[in-house]
Amino acid sequence: MKSICNLYNIRRRLSKKNPVWIVAAICTAAFLGVMYSFAPAYVCSSYLISAVFMYFLGAYISLALNDKENDVFEEVMLLHSENLPAYYISREVLQLGIGFIFVFVLAVAPVLRAVSWPGFFTRAMTAADVIWGGATILFCGLCGIETADCVHPRIIGRKYGICLVVLVSVLAVCKHSLIQTLAVFKVLNILMPPVMDSFLLLGNSDRFEPAGNSLILLHMLLYSLAVVIIKIRLMTLKKYRM
Repeated sequence: MKSICNLYNIRRRLSKKNPVWIVAAICTAAFLGVMYSFAPAYVCSSYLISAVFMYFLGAYISLALNDKENDVFEEVMLLHSENLPAYYISREVLQLGIGFIFVFVLAVAPVLRAVSWPGFFTRAMTAADVIWGGATILFCGLCGIETADCVHPRIIGRKYGICLVVLVSVLAVCKHSLIQTLAVFKVLNILMPPVMDSFLLLGNSDRFEPAGNSLILLHMLLYSLAVVIIKIRLMTLKKYRM
């Protein structure tokens, strides 16, 4: 545990020099400024749109952090760590820690808007809305981070990695339309992160469905865990950038 904390603190200090903070903060501020400027708005839709935004923001955070990694520094970090799991856990904690900050901002923003502008939403916001909406934003961000981290430069070339992330993201957003066109595309329901499934479940309603949303969140978690396992295995085999 001490090794993980030490490695994380080293990574955290270095990440302060990374422009990812500035770019992510500007993008989030611009998104919230546009998102909560026009009334009336639906509570659930606001959270789900924020979740999709968090998916892409999470992917950007991961790509930006990976782009600044140095092979020599990473080798030193690996030698400094007590074991291999500590090294990889410190990487995950840094990315997730940055992502959680923006998840919190996106989850709290609707609450602040509802308080400052009582008639902004079409109905009163409840604690359940904040819980389910916040959880959806959190797990969508997790999917974005892990999807982008799986194309680390040590695994695949930088340009090809970015193209692959874009392809996966486009398929994740458009998979339901593709499935309606050809049944063979149903496999995308398993292979792609379910970032848009909550919209399909919501339909014309403005209430979260605990049973359905629980399955979607579970799918997001299992997808992220599977990507983490594959990523760590590939990074263990390829210790240097391609």
